[in-house]
Amino acid sequence: MAKAKKKKQKIILSPVAPRTSGEPGNLVTTRVPWKFVILIVLVSVAVFSNTLSMEFIWDDHSQVLNDQKIRSLGNIPSMFTSNVWGGVKGEYQTPYYRPLFSVSLASDYAIWGESPFGYHLTNILLHAASSVMVFLIGLRLFKGTIPALFASIIFAVHPVHVEAVTWISARNESLCALFMFASFYCYLLYKEEKKAHYIAVSLMMFFSALLSKEMAVTFPGLILVYELCFGEGSLKDKVKQPIVFCLLIIPYFVLRLIFLERGTFISAPLPVRFLTSAGIIVEYLRLLILPINLKVIYHIPLQKIFSVREVLVPFAVLAGVIAGLVMLWKYEKRLFFCLSWIFITLFPISGLPVILLPVPMAERYLYIPSAGFALAIGALFSSIMVKKGAGTVSQGTPGGVIDQIRPVFIPVALGVALSIILSLMTFQRNYVWSDDYSIGKAMIKDAPYFAVGYSHLGSVYKKQGKLDQAIGYFMNAIKLNPNLPESYNNLGLVYIELGRFDDAIGQFQKALSINPKDPEVHINLAGAYIGLMKFSDAERELTEILRLRPDEPDAHYNLGFVYLQMNRIDEAIVQFERGLRLKPDDSELKKALAKAYEMKKGKP
Repeated sequence: MAKAKKKKQKIILSPVAPRTSGEPGNLVTTRVPWKFVILIVLVSVAVFSNTLSMEFIWDDHSQVLNDQKIRSLGNIPSMFTSNVWGGVKGEYQTPYYRPLFSVSLASDYAIWGESPFGYHLTNILLHAASSVMVFLIGLRLFKGTIPALFASIIFAVHPVHVEAVTWISARNESLCALFMFASFYCYLLYKEEKKAHYIAVSLMMFFSALLSKEMAVTFPGLILVYELCFGEGSLKDKVKQPIVFCLLIIPYFVLRLIFLERGTFISAPLPVRFLTSAGIIVEYLRLLILPINLKVIYHIPLQKIFSVREVLVPFAVLAGVIAGLVMLWKYEKRLFFCLSWIFITLFPISGLPVILLPVPMAERYLYIPSAGFALAIGALFSSIMVKKGAGTVSQGTPGGVIDQIRPVFIPVALGVALSIILSLMTFQRNYVWSDDYSIGKAMIKDAPYFAVGYSHLGSVYKKQGKLDQAIGYFMNAIKLNPNLPESYNNLGLVYIELGRFDDAIGQFQKALSINPKDPEVHINLAGAYIGLMKFSDAERELTEILRLRPDEPDAHYNLGFVYLQMNRIDEAIVQFERGLRLKPDDSELKKALAKAYEMKKGKP
């Protein structure tokens, strides 16, 4: 008896099915392919694994080691009522409202204390989670795992992310991104399944992103462009959801107005911002496409004349890019949306609305826009696979499988090669951010006419006890920027260590002439007066500090010490006790108080 002929079956080579360039279709299943998620996490961790042995650098010393608020989880409520520098001594020129960033640092401190390993681990895990969210978004946009996987891997290993992941203080980028991406993913689920809980979670994630970093205000723009590309109904129907997200920004701005005293930008005329912004945007695009010549500091001069090369060339390039983007609207809406993601999220950092502080341009600012770039690569790959017919292949056609695989193998191989190259570049780039010395040398190399690098490296040499070298770098910083109070303050501290108290007083007074409300400088000036035995002058400075900052324990300690030298023991005891109420575990304050009581007992 003849065997029944088996029915021919289709062999699925790729989860991508042929489609038009319009709205993304529906996935056959909503299950998450966990093996790909695990791969993305492993790649994300591997490429930044060398950062786990790196130190606290730059602002980490202030935001982790010197921030009193993050030392107790009980301070979390106060993080929602103050700027991000609220627990740090001194006055800073760039106050931000980022409470969830502070909460994340407090959580790390509760687990790891002052060990940088744990903070770096958290940064890596946040980056891995953001990369996974790019993958999940890609699944909904492309309806295929391979294009989504390539998009997420490119995002995970792109060298432009080194600053945002390796530098602990730049964590707000990946934290904000994670909430933004999660919000957008939930929104896509809502659009597909029409379940109200998805939009509720999306709104909650969006507000969390706002509480992590200001960049999240661009999110309604992403929703609007998505609706214009793929939404159903009239224009009125398409703008309803973006308006809902916009309304959520109102309470956020109210909180900022209540708890922030100053803006976070350089005041520059609109024409100057307009002429400067094109160069910033084009350089950002260049970094996404060709991530070489990366810098720790980008020195961006403000442009005031349209007819110069530095303005004309960026404007010409930008005009060409925008023209190409407009053409994509008609032919490939998925790619149009992904590229629009870049421009929408670039707007706040373009220099057009404001010139940002402390630097107008930084690689960490590209973290969220780069997701649009990675998704654009995924869209291109998806389009290639569709056009090459990589959907299904009949088993019965001789050579059919090989013929269909071959055209897809080339872009896959190129994608793998690109991912490997970017991974190696990122792994090597991490070492620039390994310690304060490396970052200081990079600052001076990247921006030799920018004072911050010299001031930073001077502080490194001061800590190492190389005081002559420290003096040279601080003087260079002052020469380049006479209005940088940190340089005067640090130079004064070096002079104190050398016993040059008169020189130190002069430097502290110059710092206070620029920023008269900085309590740290007042404390240092008082210390110089103490060194000269000028206790009345020291008392005046310390009293001024406590008028500005009554909750400054070091000021109470120093004032108590001054009172002891002036034989005003009862007043010294009051100051030591006040200091201990603010800092109960301070051993120096306890010793000083005990000594004051001994002196009181022995006093006739």
